[in-house]
Amino acid sequence: MDTLPPFKTGKPRVEQGYVRPLVGIELPFTIIEGGMPGPCLVVTAGVHASEFCSIEAAVRLQRTRPEDINGTLVVLPIMNVQGFWKRSIYVMPEDGKNLNRQFPGDADGTASQRLAHWLTSAVLSKADFYLDLHGGDLDAARAAFPDAPLPWVDLSTGINAVPFPPPELPPHAWTVTDFRALNEYMTGVIAKSR
Repeated sequence: MDTLPPFKTGKPRVEQGYVRPLVGIELPFTIIEGGMPGPCLVVTAGVHASEFCSIEAAVRLQRTRPEDINGTLVVLPIMNVQGFWKRSIYVMPEDGKNLNRQFPGDADGTASQRLAHWLTSAVLSKADFYLDLHGGDLDAARAAFPDAPLPWVDLSTGINAVPFPPPELPPHAWTVTDFRALNEYMTGVIAKSR
């Protein structure tokens, strides 16, 4: 199929399959719709195709039962499929570009730019929330991380429990690249909340 099925049908369901957003690129997907209306959360992983921990987390999310959620959960567990099979650490083999740096994309660009454009225009435009999972890449350092909960959003109100992204960081619509500053900010927020 060339497009994803509708995210909201009004009926509890689990729908799985493959979508072909571009010629030569086929992505697995799962759509889980709960019995009650609610927000739509899109979860992606495998933008960096060797971040196996995030891919596994997305695969586990695909096991969510419709009766356990309100609204819709859309899971795209591996965005860079060829990178996964070729063990490419950061780039899409189709064009040698880092998909994570191509957003919001370009409909007339290279493969990664077109895929980013598809995700932005055809998928995220229909979502209320978006979560892109990362972590544990093949060349990632095995550094200790602080015991810090992530910022969360109350799905009934859409209000952040802690300000995120942090006001001290430069605004960026897609990723936070200054992890040291983010870590310092979150450590301060958590310390204040105790």
